[in-house]
Amino acid sequence: LVTYACEIFSVPISLITILDRDRQWFKAVRGLEIRETSRELAFCNYPVAGGSRVIVGDISCDKRFASNALAKEAGIRFYAGVPLALEPGVHAGTFCILDTKPRRLSKIELATLDRLAHIAEALIKQFVQARDLRELSGEVSSKNLLLAHQNAELQVQRQLLEDACRLANMGAWERDLRTGEYRWSDNLYELHEVGRDFEVTDDTIRQFYNDEEWARLTKTVEEAYRNNT
Repeated sequence: LVTYACEIFSVPISLITILDRDRQWFKAVRGLEIRETSRELAFCNYPVAGGSRVIVGDISCDKRFASNALAKEAGIRFYAGVPLALEPGVHAGTFCILDTKPRRLSKIELATLDRLAHIAEALIKQFVQARDLRELSGEVSSKNLLLAHQNAELQVQRQLLEDACRLANMGAWERDLRTGEYRWSDNLYELHEVGRDFEVTDDTIRQFYNDEEWARLTKTVEEAYRNNT
């Protein structure tokens, strides 16, 4: 884009600039050896602050730029900059052209400069979106990996519990306090001599407990409800 701008406008310098708190750096540059300046030397402060195109036909006659060290060092006499909005109302840099002699831009040239700036703005937004998507994909992958690791550990723990229950001729169960649903270990089905299709409910399992055991079980479940544990 900056190469095209130099050719289209017959200027020696074209830049895509980004501003941070203390500096101006060049995302793309044609015609300058340097790649960044201090913020105080940035011509682009003005279009970024105002949110609109700034044209300076002769820098030596403009109080804002006449004493600028960069303008003097590079012999810059002309500046035209269009602010780049990364978000609505948020301008972070410019697309600009510079010349070593004073000049004016026609309406057609101004429209062309605006179009090039629009392309630069779209490319930067696309880059930001691609970066954010890449980071999000990395986060999702990391979370999926962690979840898979946790599931694997849970399966190992359940298998160890099953093995321990089988060796001790015991079974394990749990109950979802929200739904009331029971989940039995494999060994518990074997101990009660029922198939895996056995419907586990309060009514169906009452037969496996004497009155004292059932009262203790009921009390345990009620306490779990009260304490949310």
